[in-house]
Amino acid sequence: MSAKPATVSKPRTRLEKAVANSPRAAKARAAAGAPKTPALVTASPAVPETAVELVRFANLRRAPENVRHIRADEDITPLADDIAAHGLLQNLIGYRGEDMTLGAGPRTVWIVGGGRRLQALDMLCDDRELIDTDYQVPVLIRPRAQAIELSLSENLAKRDMSPVDECRAFAALMELGSNSPLDLAKRTGFTEKYVKQRLRLAALATDVLEALGKREITLESAMAYASTEDRELQASVFKQQSKSTWEQHSPRRVMADISAAQATTGSPIFKFVGAEIYERDGGTYDDDLFSSAETYSGERRIKDGAILLASAERMIRFQAVRIETELAGEYPACFEGYLLAPNLRVDGYPWKAPAAPKGMVMVDADYSVRADAIWKNIARESVAFKVVIGIDAKGELAYLRDKIFVLKEDSAKVKPVTRGSGSSGYQPPSPEEQEKARRAQEIDLKQWRLGAGSFAGTPFEGRAFWPSNSYGIRPVEATYDPRMQDGRLVTLQIYVTNAEHDAMREEAERRVEEDRAAAAERARAAAEAKLAREEIVAQIMEMVPTPAVIVLGEDAYYLRDDGQWTDDPAAIGETKDLGDFAGIAQLLHSDDEGIAYYASIEAYRATLSAGALSDGDPS
Repeated sequence: MSAKPATVSKPRTRLEKAVANSPRAAKARAAAGAPKTPALVTASPAVPETAVELVRFANLRRAPENVRHIRADEDITPLADDIAAHGLLQNLIGYRGEDMTLGAGPRTVWIVGGGRRLQALDMLCDDRELIDTDYQVPVLIRPRAQAIELSLSENLAKRDMSPVDECRAFAALMELGSNSPLDLAKRTGFTEKYVKQRLRLAALATDVLEALGKREITLESAMAYASTEDRELQASVFKQQSKSTWEQHSPRRVMADISAAQATTGSPIFKFVGAEIYERDGGTYDDDLFSSAETYSGERRIKDGAILLASAERMIRFQAVRIETELAGEYPACFEGYLLAPNLRVDGYPWKAPAAPKGMVMVDADYSVRADAIWKNIARESVAFKVVIGIDAKGELAYLRDKIFVLKEDSAKVKPVTRGSGSSGYQPPSPEEQEKARRAQEIDLKQWRLGAGSFAGTPFEGRAFWPSNSYGIRPVEATYDPRMQDGRLVTLQIYVTNAEHDAMREEAERRVEEDRAAAAERARAAAEAKLAREEIVAQIMEMVPTPAVIVLGEDAYYLRDDGQWTDDPAAIGETKDLGDFAGIAQLLHSDDEGIAYYASIEAYRATLSAGALSDGDPS
């Protein structure tokens, strides 16, 4: 152990320092036998000096005191790539010491700071053989306690680079023209996806990037804005979010606003156009670099919305001939063409109507005049009309039946203006019309009840009653048994006395137990059938070689050369994918249908020729 240095008073002011370093002070120290060097120099420096030694890689070990244990092995490969490209830019921190139990001699240096760099060097030595065990590694050697303290200070004092500065740095490298994202990834030790993400962030709308630099938004929020390359959309959503008082600029709300404003491959217009035509016309996708595809259920954002709309409009005008032919045939003297919906959609809310042609107005159906009545009036009055066509929610071409353009002077013929109060013009039915409607309902209900038959001579005689609420209990449009003809369930009430209810206790218990036993038997039979099918599947899967033909009852399944199965003999040997063995395994039963296996198609055909089967010729 080294001797403890003598305590020396340290000058505190410039005047004290000047006096201590003056010639007179030096002579006084010499007369007293003190060293010529001023005491100020021999005292411990305010900033410790950094003495780095070069140590053989073979002598380095990771110290158990290394302060970083959580995710210490994270991203070792990119770090190794960076060291391979640029060398070790930062020294390690360690202490000397031997541990005979670990085979560590006196030359061993235990690394407490730079464990990930040491692992990266291991990868370069053992896996890639880019360095050998004599590779010289710069290490700051300190006493053990001080080395551990330095490692902690190094990690606590470390500050990440500003995301904006980092993004701009990547963008500057790309501007040199000699780098690709993959090249930058290899040179900087990051993944290619990480580089692409930072380049996308560097291209953010000015307002968004400035907000990130000022820490007005988080990096996660910036990533949400960068999920689209449309800078105008980014700026628009940013402006809208800046006015919000709820979850302002939160990633969830930013993503929701961007998704709502941008079409995806799941939108009806894209379904109508299709990927093949969209891509053929030059359309591309605005893929989100910051989220997985599962976030949007596998949908991709459309980058070229103008191309998509142009392709859709061209296809609509081409396919509109079908609608024109249909309406011209049904209304030969009335149909005068169509109008294209401004946003190409004929559904959704809010809906934007196209501009009315000169002299025409739009009439729309509502609760006062239904669409069917409008079309009947058009046919009866021979009114000229135009329809609005576009794409519906299913992605199919359609026209609106409840919004039609007619000549202004014909609008009253198509949709009569009803008298009454309010802006809707609704007029309630007259007492005569109400009585007529009630009578029709009573007749209809009586028809259903008479259809049930008489209860005379049955156990229900004298105790079956029709509900008195004739209007509240209507026949239900349903079929009691799928095997019966279409009909309705008519509500009937049966009167049962308390004594009759109590007398049925034992019988009710017996029948409940029977019902439960029957349900359990059905469940058991279903389980056995499932087990039998699974056993059959297992048997077939274990067959060597796999059967070429499986006959199930009157159905035959053929194994193609590519391992797929088909029930179409003509598809044997073709590449059309009709499903693997799992696709037919669920059809296999062993209870009421026999199963036969044939090693080859020829063997199956021979059986057919012998008349053992009645199935058609598979050839």
